[in-house]
Amino acid sequence: MSWKQILLVSLAILLGWGGTAQAGGSAVFEARDESMHGGAERMDVHWSGGDRLRVSHEGGYTLYRDGHVYMVHASNGKPEVYDLQAMMQQMQGMQPGGGAVQGGFGETLVKARKTGRTEVVAGLRGEVHEVTVRWEKGEETRELVLSRDPAVVELTRAWIGMLTRISPDTDGSEESLESYLVRHKAGLLRFGDDMRLVSLDRTEPDPALFELPAPPRQMPDLRQRMPAGAAPSYP
Repeated sequence: MSWKQILLVSLAILLGWGGTAQAGGSAVFEARDESMHGGAERMDVHWSGGDRLRVSHEGGYTLYRDGHVYMVHASNGKPEVYDLQAMMQQMQGMQPGGGAVQGGFGETLVKARKTGRTEVVAGLRGEVHEVTVRWEKGEETRELVLSRDPAVVELTRAWIGMLTRISPDTDGSEESLESYLVRHKAGLLRFGDDMRLVSLDRTEPDPALFELPAPPRQMPDLRQRMPAGAAPSYP
């Protein structure tokens, strides 16, 4: 599974953990992608109070603030800002039959269990869980390392809140990874071999990191650029 499916295709309305401190911090994650042939990409993540989140990735960053999710990248040396929620709504309108664009982690949780093992990730000890999930291409089993460290829980809460804000893909009738994390009041240290926490800094980040560098731009209507009768294709 692509880490981009975890982070960007989908991250406001926060999910009900409760009992966590309202603070902020910074973290570094290592993400792997099948297309990277064993390579890894570093992601710098900053959050504040559970309702502001910034995820840096190749070419720019994703920013969550004021209940909106924005994508920021540089063009000719100048920042361009796009409302990611508006982009997702436009893509939904282009889907055959107007179907919803896959959001969240994009999975159904088939089964899960605690293994009884613990693992240290980035200096934090967490419980190892084994989960089987059903993606569009079939079922896969992954290990999750979960922690109840307040900072990790809050970071995960903001991250899932952002994903859910972009494109909620569940009506609650089936359990998902998101609801599993909520139920266990846990934060994510490792997701299989796809993503792991490298370091955690509990220092409140500079508020300027969560400011928009430019006003959001209007997305061009992609349907006007398609030949008549053509159907959009999705990766």
